[in-house]
Amino acid sequence: MNSINKLCFCLPLGTLLLTMACQPKTKEKVVTPAPWYQGNPSIMNENFADAEELRLQGSSCFRGQSFPGITDIMTGSRQTDTIDITYDLTLSPLTDITKTHSQSDLIGSGVDVFLCQSDYPANSIEYVAQKVANEISFSYDWYQQTTSKDLDIPEIKLEIHPLMLQDIYIRYSDRAKRFLQSAEIDLDTTPRHIEADSVYNAFWSFDRDGDSVISFLPHPKRTSLAISEMPTPLWDLPFVARHEYGHHVFFHHMSDLLNDPDVDYRGQLADHPTLHTTQKKPEFFSKTLLESKAPVSRIDSFFLLAATNEGFADLFSYYASNETMPGIENAPCMLKTRDPSSANMQGWLTEKRWSKAFVNYLFDTNAQPNLRPNHTEDDSCAAFNLGSPHALGAVIAYTVDQVFSSSDLLVSAKNPNQIKAKLALNWLDRLNRELNMADMGPRPLMAKILSSAFDVVAEDQQDLTLNAKSCRLVDELFSGWQEIWQPQQGSLSTCQ
Repeated sequence: MNSINKLCFCLPLGTLLLTMACQPKTKEKVVTPAPWYQGNPSIMNENFADAEELRLQGSSCFRGQSFPGITDIMTGSRQTDTIDITYDLTLSPLTDITKTHSQSDLIGSGVDVFLCQSDYPANSIEYVAQKVANEISFSYDWYQQTTSKDLDIPEIKLEIHPLMLQDIYIRYSDRAKRFLQSAEIDLDTTPRHIEADSVYNAFWSFDRDGDSVISFLPHPKRTSLAISEMPTPLWDLPFVARHEYGHHVFFHHMSDLLNDPDVDYRGQLADHPTLHTTQKKPEFFSKTLLESKAPVSRIDSFFLLAATNEGFADLFSYYASNETMPGIENAPCMLKTRDPSSANMQGWLTEKRWSKAFVNYLFDTNAQPNLRPNHTEDDSCAAFNLGSPHALGAVIAYTVDQVFSSSDLLVSAKNPNQIKAKLALNWLDRLNRELNMADMGPRPLMAKILSSAFDVVAEDQQDLTLNAKSCRLVDELFSGWQEIWQPQQGSLSTCQ
């Protein structure tokens, strides 16, 4: 019997978890409750301690060290997160969109952590807090420098969690079962319950007071089967904390759109504090699309918004690190996918470009392009595919960065990373003004998100038009969008 032995959790990064691919859990126990959604009390009391618990050292100092951009550093007690997952629509034969409901007291339940010395044991909450706080302060200072302190970005809270138990219930919809049967995919669809500690994750969210919070979860024990794929704790990978801060910047620049009642981003984060799937309303399609006979999209508008969030957060970390991803070489799965300087990725899409076949596949359920994985069957990074907004965000990050790199402003720039960062922030400001989630279907929404990158480049050109280098990118990386872009009168008309 084939059973699922991997669970996807993210670093809210978009909610924002940075995420890895689906990570295997050790000592995973699978049962079939009756009824499944009520769970099994005997299972609930078992401890699947595959996480290396972080412990609070404690301190006698009154206030502790302060960090620019951070108001409070906190930890909390052991938490339990209950999640219902229904696998429904499919993105590819190996990937399902997950619709989740989560109940958790995770955010905002912390106690203060005071940092009073320079050295702490590596398994302590203080050690992790100090590492992450330094990176968040670096990101805050870099943002202030890049924007010339013209923008007043709110400070955040930092939470380091000792353990977070995932109490998970999994089932498959009738539609998913029919798809698997028709595709002759041998997958066990029996409802089941899994308990495991959540590990190797970080995320950005809100607490009960509405304040922004960046949280880090424990690392797996060295005896974990997953340790070969996650050898280094996330707090020792600088690009992770900088990525999480990128989510904070994303919300700050996109707040008008994200606070719109139709989008309800805060509500989505309240329901899913540790997931980046941004699918509180998973069937969010425009009235125009629903009333038309247009093909049904494989992905919805919220998924695209989450992917854009993840893509920007990767770019923020990349630009803040002088166009590097410090530490990514110690994160094997992310190295194969998330590097914004790489044109290739691991999984179902081997090249980061918007070919016509790829675009049609995303937005037309009748399209079946010849997409084949570039991985071996035993490579768990293979699970990190387009079912994750982080993977699609990696495509967005690479292609949008290539657009920014084509700007004439970079020809003689001393700090090209800061020029591109300013273009990226202008891009978010434009999206915040011009995106209409209620009226745009998924395909027009993604077209607008990408074409806006060209628009912000054209705004800074001497004659307000795109140069030849920018126009070549339309053919090289965005050929799947040419048909929908042709009627437009914006900056892309220069390339026609």
